[in-house]
Amino acid sequence: VMADYDSDTRFIFFQDMFQGFLLCQLFYVLFQWLLIRRNEYLYYFSYLMLLALYFLSKYEPLFGIHLLFTKYPVLRIYLSKTFLILPYFFYYRFVRSFLEMPSQYPQLNRWIVKLEYFLLCYSLFDFLFIVISFNQRMQALISTFVLIATFIISASFIVYMFRRRKTLVNYILTGSFFVGLGSIIG
Repeated sequence: VMADYDSDTRFIFFQDMFQGFLLCQLFYVLFQWLLIRRNEYLYYFSYLMLLALYFLSKYEPLFGIHLLFTKYPVLRIYLSKTFLILPYFFYYRFVRSFLEMPSQYPQLNRWIVKLEYFLLCYSLFDFLFIVISFNQRMQALISTFVLIATFIISASFIVYMFRRRKTLVNYILTGSFFVGLGSIIG
């Protein structure tokens, strides 16, 4: 009993820390947008908000919050995979805007825009698929394939950009690589 209590306590502690960090990032990015008014802060805020909603959908009862997903548990089923895919869309938008890709890297920008639209279409497909079929097993299989393909495509974009050897680009790409890797591991 004590071993289970200790492991549960550690899990809750680390989840609380993670959610705290995520909340701090959300407020920081929101204040940055209020001060600077650049689009990339809204894209990054949207990315973080969707991640927060995803983790809230998974752990809302754990935190003792009865806000949305515990009151309407079917939302967790309908939106959980969408909350995993849609943040990629906003993250790509953030990176493209932050690195000024349309003017700096027009060819790569076109490829990323195509991937963004694919992710939007897939998010809509995913939502409609689960609403119509309610086949969670097939949804998980398809979304896993889409996440792996997105990671592989993202990794190729990262390799392409690393060859440019610009400090700001390398900084963003290192973070992007860990975002993708964390998503795949998760």
